Amino acid sequence: MVIWLIFHILIFILLLCYKSAKSNLRKTFYANVVIFFLVYFSAFRDGLGTDYVQYVKRLDVYNSLESLVIGFSEPLFCLIGFIVDNTFFSPILLFLLCAIVTNAGIAKFYFKFKDVAIAAVLIYIFLPTLYGMTFNIVRQFFSVGLFFFSLSYLEKSPIKYSITILIATLMHMSAIVLLPLYWVLNYDIKRKYVIPLAIVVGLISIAGIALISGGDFKYSEMASSTDAMAASGMIILYNLFFVYTLINKKLYYGMPLIVKNLFVLYIVLVDASFANYFFYRLSYYFFPVIALVIPYCLKKINLNGIALMVFISLLVILNYYIILSNLDDELIVPSRILPIESLFDSQYEG
Repeated sequence: MVIWLIFHILIFILLLCYKSAKSNLRKTFYANVVIFFLVYFSAFRDGLGTDYVQYVKRLDVYNSLESLVIGFSEPLFCLIGFIVDNTFFSPILLFLLCAIVTNAGIAKFYFKFKDVAIAAVLIYIFLPTLYGMTFNIVRQFFSVGLFFFSLSYLEKSPIKYSITILIATLMHMSAIVLLPLYWVLNYDIKRKYVIPLAIVVGLISIAGIALISGGDFKYSEMASSTDAMAASGMIILYNLFFVYTLINKKLYYGMPLIVKNLFVLYIVLVDASFANYFFYRLSYYFFPVIALVIPYCLKKINLNGIALMVFISLLVILNYYIILSNLDDELIVPSRILPIESLFDSQYEG
């Protein structure tokens, strides 16, 4: 618990420094230090969550370059495994690389929206389904980070966007679905078309899953997955923000286009997850945008920022309630942060 308390205090201090910084150079400096701590506390968290052992075991399988044959679905993961197995690096290298790409990609995107950046980072850390989730599902979150990094190329370079997404597919093949979004995310959908469009897309997608159901496809037979339903309470909350965004014309058209479009895509996919877990996994690519949408919505509800402050305070209380309730579980509340030396085999205690 002391580890998380120190981490959160450091983040609060750095965000206050970011807010009070007069120049863009100083703001950039403090933003990068915040990202450093986000990376450090996710890459070197002892245990790294419930998926930790699974990834270590999978890395041990990739002990030769034979796994890098054309058609292998995760060649980048395989390459990291080969490096770990044939050098002095430990499996922690994988988690460090994934933590860098994930948190740098997502947090840098947040800091582009300076009016809500501080609130977005705090919500990212304290909302249970955001920062904490990145300790697991490691490969896909690597791709999520690259996707958010690629968003800087929208309206600038479809080639650079596509190259970045293709690199993401080398870690997690599902990222291939992000390629056509270069054109979708640049289009401003009128408010009255959002619900009909969401229904049509949802029906088409569900019908597509039904067609392949029973075949040799991952998640094709996982309808009503208990994993997807575990976050159903949060899904309802996100839908309430979605409804508020649609009924508030000034909010809908005042929100940055990219934020609004990512949010619409997220809601469509996460709602479809009640039909199949496949959609829930795809929604991971968009759900970090929640940390930006909530501040925009709450600022509209209360111009003085009280609603936003109350919301973040409740998240902090909820976060520490979870910590206090799981003090005996080191996967949730670690007793230490791994040292940098754990990157090397001789110092690694798996």
